[in-house]
Amino acid sequence: MNGKNLPQPETLNRLIKTLKLSEKEAIFLQKARKSDYLKTNRCKQQPLLREKKYLIKDGLLVRPIGGLFSSQRLDLDHVACSRASNWNRPPIDRMGNINLEPGEDSFEDIISSVEDGIYLQTNNSWSIDDKRNKFQFGCEKGTLIKNGKFAGVVKNPSYRGITESFWQNLSKVGNSESNNILGTSNCGKGEPNQTIFVGHSTPACLFENVDVFGGV
Repeated sequence: MNGKNLPQPETLNRLIKTLKLSEKEAIFLQKARKSDYLKTNRCKQQPLLREKKYLIKDGLLVRPIGGLFSSQRLDLDHVACSRASNWNRPPIDRMGNINLEPGEDSFEDIISSVEDGIYLQTNNSWSIDDKRNKFQFGCEKGTLIKNGKFAGVVKNPSYRGITESFWQNLSKVGNSESNNILGTSNCGKGEPNQTIFVGHSTPACLFENVDVFGGV
Protein backbone atom coordinates (compact mmCIF):
# COMPACT_ATOMS: atom_id res chain seq x y z
CA MET A 1 0.00 0.00 0.00
CA ASN A 2 1.16 3.55 -0.69
CA GLY A 3 -0.35 5.01 2.47
CA LYS A 4 -1.66 8.55 2.10
CA ASN A 5 0.75 9.72 -0.59
CA LEU A 6 -1.39 8.93 -3.66
CA PRO A 7 -1.85 12.38 -5.25
CA GLN A 8 -5.14 13.53 -6.66
CA PRO A 9 -5.29 14.65 -10.33
CA GLU A 10 -5.51 18.33 -9.43
CA THR A 11 -2.47 18.01 -7.17
CA LEU A 12 -0.39 16.32 -9.86
CA ASN A 13 -1.31 18.89 -12.45
CA ARG A 14 -0.34 21.66 -10.04
CA LEU A 15 3.04 20.10 -9.20
CA ILE A 16 4.16 19.20 -12.73
CA LYS A 17 6.78 21.76 -13.83
CA THR A 18 6.26 23.84 -10.68
CA LEU A 19 7.74 21.68 -7.90
CA LYS A 20 11.32 22.90 -7.66
CA LEU A 21 14.11 20.92 -6.03
CA SER A 22 17.88 21.28 -6.45
CA GLU A 23 18.91 22.47 -9.93
CA LYS A 24 21.61 19.79 -9.86
CA GLU A 25 19.03 17.02 -9.57
CA ALA A 26 17.96 14.85 -12.51
CA ILE A 27 16.11 11.61 -11.80
CA PHE A 28 15.13 9.28 -14.61
CA LEU A 29 13.54 5.92 -15.32
CA GLN A 30 16.05 3.66 -17.05
CA LYS A 31 15.46 1.05 -19.75
CA ALA A 32 14.36 -2.06 -17.87
CA ARG A 33 16.36 -4.54 -19.95
CA LYS A 34 19.81 -3.29 -18.94
CA SER A 35 21.32 -6.40 -17.39
CA ASP A 36 23.33 -4.48 -14.78
CA TYR A 37 20.15 -3.39 -13.00
CA LEU A 38 18.24 -5.44 -10.45
CA LYS A 39 14.90 -4.78 -12.13
CA THR A 40 14.79 -6.42 -15.56
CA ASN A 41 11.87 -8.09 -17.27
CA ARG A 42 11.34 -10.08 -20.45
CA CYS A 43 7.69 -9.18 -20.93
CA LYS A 44 5.69 -5.99 -20.54
CA GLN A 45 2.28 -5.69 -18.96
CA GLN A 46 1.43 -2.65 -21.11
CA PRO A 47 2.35 -1.89 -24.75
CA LEU A 48 5.10 0.63 -23.98
CA LEU A 49 8.67 0.91 -25.18
CA ARG A 50 11.48 0.59 -22.69
CA GLU A 51 13.19 3.95 -22.81
CA LYS A 52 14.94 6.52 -20.66
CA LYS A 53 12.50 9.15 -19.40
CA TYR A 54 13.12 11.93 -16.93
CA LEU A 55 10.94 12.26 -13.85
CA ILE A 56 12.90 15.25 -12.55
CA LYS A 57 15.03 17.39 -14.87
CA ASP A 58 17.21 20.28 -13.67
CA GLY A 59 15.44 20.01 -10.32
CA LEU A 60 11.97 20.38 -11.84
CA LEU A 61 9.28 17.67 -11.67
CA VAL A 62 8.34 16.91 -15.30
CA ARG A 63 6.23 13.74 -15.02
CA PRO A 64 5.02 11.27 -12.37
CA ILE A 65 5.52 7.51 -12.26
CA GLY A 66 2.44 6.40 -14.13
CA GLY A 67 1.84 3.79 -16.82
CA LEU A 68 -0.23 4.03 -19.97
CA PHE A 69 -3.67 3.69 -18.39
CA SER A 70 -2.93 6.14 -15.58
CA SER A 71 -1.64 8.70 -18.07
CA GLN A 72 -4.79 8.36 -20.16
CA ARG A 73 -6.97 9.04 -17.13
CA LEU A 74 -4.93 12.08 -16.08
CA ASP A 75 -3.88 13.37 -19.50
CA LEU A 76 -0.21 13.28 -18.46
CA ASP A 77 2.88 11.78 -20.05
CA HIS A 78 3.52 8.13 -19.18
CA VAL A 79 6.53 5.95 -18.37
CA ALA A 80 6.94 2.20 -18.80
CA CYS A 81 6.70 1.31 -15.11
CA SER A 82 3.53 -0.77 -14.69
CA ARG A 83 4.48 -4.21 -13.34
CA ALA A 84 2.84 -7.35 -11.98
CA SER A 85 4.68 -9.78 -9.72
CA ASN A 86 2.94 -12.85 -11.16
CA TRP A 87 0.26 -13.99 -13.56
CA ASN A 88 -2.45 -13.80 -10.89
CA ARG A 89 -1.81 -10.16 -9.96
CA PRO A 90 -2.85 -7.04 -11.90
CA PRO A 91 -0.07 -4.69 -13.09
CA ILE A 92 0.29 -1.59 -10.92
CA ASP A 93 2.31 1.61 -11.30
CA ARG A 94 5.53 1.31 -9.32
CA MET A 95 9.28 1.89 -9.37
CA GLY A 96 11.41 0.09 -11.92
CA ASN A 97 14.97 1.39 -12.33
CA ILE A 98 14.90 4.94 -11.01
CA ASN A 99 18.27 6.64 -10.98
CA LEU A 100 20.03 9.88 -10.14
CA GLU A 101 21.97 11.11 -13.17
CA PRO A 102 25.72 11.64 -12.62
CA GLY A 103 27.01 15.21 -12.52
CA GLU A 104 30.47 16.70 -13.00
CA ASP A 105 32.16 16.60 -9.57
CA SER A 106 34.72 13.94 -8.76
CA PHE A 107 34.48 12.09 -5.46
CA GLU A 108 37.74 13.70 -4.34
CA ASP A 109 36.46 17.20 -5.15
CA ILE A 110 33.26 16.57 -3.17
CA ILE A 111 35.16 15.41 -0.07
CA SER A 112 37.71 18.24 -0.27
CA SER A 113 34.89 20.83 -0.35
CA VAL A 114 33.44 19.71 3.01
CA GLU A 115 34.55 21.59 6.12
CA ASP A 116 32.59 19.54 8.65
CA GLY A 117 30.52 16.55 7.56
CA ILE A 118 30.15 12.79 7.31
CA TYR A 119 30.32 10.30 4.45
CA LEU A 120 27.49 7.77 4.95
CA GLN A 121 27.60 4.25 3.48
CA THR A 122 25.43 1.11 3.32
CA ASN A 123 21.83 1.66 4.35
CA ASN A 124 20.64 -0.90 6.90
CA SER A 125 17.33 0.50 8.21
CA TRP A 126 14.60 2.75 6.93
CA SER A 127 11.45 4.46 8.13
CA ILE A 128 9.16 6.82 6.22
CA ASP A 129 5.72 8.15 7.06
CA ASP A 130 2.48 7.38 5.20
CA LYS A 131 2.69 10.62 3.23
CA ARG A 132 6.28 9.90 2.12
CA ASN A 133 7.24 13.22 3.67
CA LYS A 134 9.32 12.62 6.79
CA PHE A 135 11.99 9.92 6.74
CA GLN A 136 14.75 8.38 8.80
CA PHE A 137 17.51 6.06 7.57
CA GLY A 138 20.26 4.18 9.34
CA CYS A 139 23.65 3.26 7.88
CA GLU A 140 26.31 0.69 8.72
CA LYS A 141 29.25 3.08 8.43
CA GLY A 142 30.00 6.77 8.59
CA THR A 143 33.36 8.40 7.93
CA LEU A 144 33.85 11.83 9.49
CA ILE A 145 35.11 14.65 7.27
CA LYS A 146 37.09 17.54 8.75
CA ASN A 147 38.52 20.34 6.60
CA GLY A 148 38.25 18.31 3.41
CA LYS A 149 39.84 15.12 4.75
CA PHE A 150 38.61 11.87 6.26
CA ALA A 151 39.02 11.93 10.04
CA GLY A 152 37.75 8.73 11.66
CA VAL A 153 34.96 6.15 11.42
CA VAL A 154 31.68 5.78 13.33
CA LYS A 155 29.35 2.78 13.34
CA ASN A 156 25.58 2.85 12.82
CA PRO A 157 24.98 6.57 12.17
CA SER A 158 21.49 7.70 11.13
CA TYR A 159 20.03 10.68 9.33
CA ARG A 160 16.54 12.14 8.99
CA GLY A 161 14.73 14.88 7.15
CA ILE A 162 11.75 16.07 5.14
CA THR A 163 11.76 14.91 1.54
CA GLU A 164 11.32 18.20 -0.33
CA SER A 165 13.76 20.26 1.74
CA PHE A 166 16.27 17.37 1.76
CA TRP A 167 16.47 17.37 -2.05
CA GLN A 168 16.55 21.15 -2.16
CA ASN A 169 19.77 20.92 -0.14
CA LEU A 170 21.55 18.79 -2.76
CA SER A 171 24.64 20.86 -3.60
CA LYS A 172 27.01 18.55 -5.52
CA VAL A 173 26.46 15.45 -7.68
CA GLY A 174 29.36 13.11 -8.38
CA ASN A 175 30.52 12.12 -11.85
CA SER A 176 30.07 8.74 -13.52
CA GLU A 177 33.22 7.37 -11.88
CA SER A 178 31.49 7.61 -8.49
CA ASN A 179 28.28 5.98 -9.75
CA ASN A 180 27.00 2.78 -8.12
CA ILE A 181 24.12 0.54 -9.21
CA LEU A 182 22.13 -0.49 -6.15
CA GLY A 183 18.59 -1.63 -5.38
CA THR A 184 16.52 -4.11 -3.43
CA SER A 185 14.87 -7.45 -4.03
CA ASN A 186 11.84 -6.93 -1.80
CA CYS A 187 9.98 -3.76 -2.76
CA GLY A 188 6.39 -4.38 -1.66
CA LYS A 189 3.33 -2.57 -3.00
CA GLY A 190 -0.37 -3.21 -3.48
CA GLU A 191 -3.12 -5.14 -1.75
CA PRO A 192 -2.73 -8.09 -1.96
CA ASN A 193 0.97 -7.39 -1.70
CA GLN A 194 3.23 -7.67 -4.74
CA THR A 195 6.98 -7.93 -4.15
CA ILE A 196 9.47 -7.26 -6.96
CA PHE A 197 13.05 -6.17 -7.60
CA VAL A 198 13.80 -2.48 -8.07
CA GLY A 199 17.05 -0.88 -9.16
CA HIS A 200 18.59 2.47 -8.26
CA SER A 201 21.88 3.85 -9.51
CA THR A 202 23.38 6.91 -7.89
CA PRO A 203 26.69 8.78 -7.85
CA ALA A 204 28.20 10.20 -4.67
CA CYS A 205 26.25 13.30 -3.60
CA LEU A 206 26.71 16.16 -1.17
CA PHE A 207 23.73 17.36 0.88
CA GLU A 208 23.86 20.32 3.22
CA ASN A 209 22.10 20.91 6.56
CA VAL A 210 21.18 17.24 7.12
CA ASP A 211 20.24 16.10 10.63
CA VAL A 212 22.71 13.26 11.41
CA PHE A 213 22.55 11.50 14.78
CA GLY A 214 23.67 8.37 16.60
CA GLY A 215 26.80 6.46 15.72
CA VAL A 216 29.53 5.13 17.99
